[in-house]
Amino acid sequence: MNSPTVQLAIVLAALVLALPLAGQDAPPPSAGGDAAAERVRVGDVGPGASGRILRAAIARPHALLRPDSGSSVALPRGRSYPSTVIVLHGNATVGSIVHGDVIVVGGDLFLHPGAMISGRAIAIGGGVYNSTLAIVRGGRLSFRDHTFTARLDGRGGITVLNYHRLSHYVTPMFTLPLARGFRIPLYDRVNGASIAFGPLVTLDSGAIEIDPTVTYRSHLGDVDGAVEGRWFVNRRTELSARVQRSTFTNDAWIRGDLINSLTTFAVAKDTRNYFRADRVDAVASRRYETLTTEFTPYVGALTERDWSVGPEPDAQHAAFSIIGRRDREEGMLRVNPPIDRGRLTSAFVGSAARWEGAQGVIVDGNLRIESAFDAPLGSFSQGTLDIGVSFPAFRDHTYSAGAHAVMSVGDSTARQRYVYLGGSGTLPTRDLLEMGGDRLFFVEQQYSVPVERVRLWFLGSPTVALRHMIGSAGIEELPDFRQNVGVRVLLSFFRADYTIDPENGDSKFSVGLSLGR
Repeated sequence: MNSPTVQLAIVLAALVLALPLAGQDAPPPSAGGDAAAERVRVGDVGPGASGRILRAAIARPHALLRPDSGSSVALPRGRSYPSTVIVLHGNATVGSIVHGDVIVVGGDLFLHPGAMISGRAIAIGGGVYNSTLAIVRGGRLSFRDHTFTARLDGRGGITVLNYHRLSHYVTPMFTLPLARGFRIPLYDRVNGASIAFGPLVTLDSGAIEIDPTVTYRSHLGDVDGAVEGRWFVNRRTELSARVQRSTFTNDAWIRGDLINSLTTFAVAKDTRNYFRADRVDAVASRRYETLTTEFTPYVGALTERDWSVGPEPDAQHAAFSIIGRRDREEGMLRVNPPIDRGRLTSAFVGSAARWEGAQGVIVDGNLRIESAFDAPLGSFSQGTLDIGVSFPAFRDHTYSAGAHAVMSVGDSTARQRYVYLGGSGTLPTRDLLEMGGDRLFFVEQQYSVPVERVRLWFLGSPTVALRHMIGSAGIEELPDFRQNVGVRVLLSFFRADYTIDPENGDSKFSVGLSLGR
C-alpha cells in the first residue's frame, strides 16, 4: 500500500478534487477604454488569415477594448483576463495573464515582462514587439500590410470591420533582419554556438525573396553557407528552393530550438541526435482557407549527401555547458548514433492543417510522406504525423494532447531517418533517447488548472497540470510501450515536474524553463 504508484494515485486524486475550487474565476478586471456594450462584426474578411482569425475571435467570448484619446490600452501586470482580448484602433501593452489570444487591430502590441498569453499575440496593421520575459504559448503573428477599418451600421448599431490594405506599406529591396542581419543564435552539443548572418533581398514588390546566410559553428570550427529563394505566386501559392550545408536532426519535435539551446548550454540536456549533410530541396505549396479551417498541401523533392558527426566514443573535447560538460551518458559527450554515409534522393508530399471550432477547440496537424528512391541501403518510404488538440474543460481548465508518429516501409531505412524517444521532453523516467529506429509512436496528454487565487509577485499565478505520456520506438516494429504519469507546476516561464513510471515505480523530479513545448 505504500508503493510509489499508490502514493502518486492518492496525490493525483486529491489534486483533481481540490483544484477546481482553488481555480475559481476571480471577477474580471477592467482595462482600457469602455467598450463593454459595443457590438462588432467582421464584414469584408479580405485575403489571408487575419480576417478569419478576427471573425472567429469575435464569435467566441472576448473582451473588446478601445484606447482613450491619445493613449494606448494597458493590460497591467498582476491582472488576469479569462478570455481573448481584442483592442480596436490603438496600441496595447500587455503585462498580465490572458487565457486566450490578444489581438490588436490598427496598432502595435508590446509585450512586457511577466506577460503570459495562453493563445496567440496578434497585431493587424502593426507589429508584435516581444519581451524575453513574456510567454506566448500560441505564437506571434504580425500583419503589417493591412488593417480593418470600422464603420457604424446605423440600422443595428453594430460596428462593422472591413479589410483595408495599407498603401503606404512598401517592402524594401534590401534589409538586415533581426539584429542587423544576425539571426537568432542557437546552441547544441555538436555545433556549439550557431551564429548566422545574412541580408534579405526582396524583389517584385515582395513577391520574390532571396535569403542568403553564412553560419559559424563554434565547436566544429566550420562556416556553413545556405541560400533560400521564395516566390509568392499569389497570396495562397508559394514556391521555394534551398541549397545548404548544415547539421540536421529528426528530433526537433521534442523541444523547440530556443528551449533546447538553453537547456543544452545550462545543464547539457540536448534532446536531439544529429548528422551533417549537403542538401538541396524544392517545395511547392498551396493554401486553402475557410472561416474555421486552413489547409496547406505541399509537394517537393530533395537530394542530400550525408555523413556522421561526433562526439566520438573517445572524444575528450566537448562544447561548453555550465553543468554536465564531461557527461558521456546524457551530457555534452553523449555519442551521436552513426548514420549510413552516402547520397539520399527522395520525393515527398504532405499537408499542414489547422481547424478552430466553436468554444475554443483547436486542432493542428502535419503529415509528411517521403519516398526515397536512391538511398545507401535501398529504397524506402517513411510517413511522419504530428497532431495536437486543445479545448476548454470545466471552468477555466484546459485539456490538450499531442501525438508524434513515424512509420517506415521498404528495403531498409537509412539511419539518417531514424527517430528517438526517451528522457526529458518525452518519457522522463527513461534514459535520454534510449529507444530509436524507423518506427515511433508517442502521445502526451495534459489537463491544466490555473490557480488564480495564488499570486506570486510579478510571476503571476501558477498552473497545475496532470500529465500522461506513453510511447515506443524501434526498428521494423514497436517494442513494448512505456508509460509515465505525473504532475507539472507552471509559474511564469518556470516549471517543475514530478513523473513516475507506474510499472516499475521509477520516478524523476526536474525543474526548468517553459516557453511552450
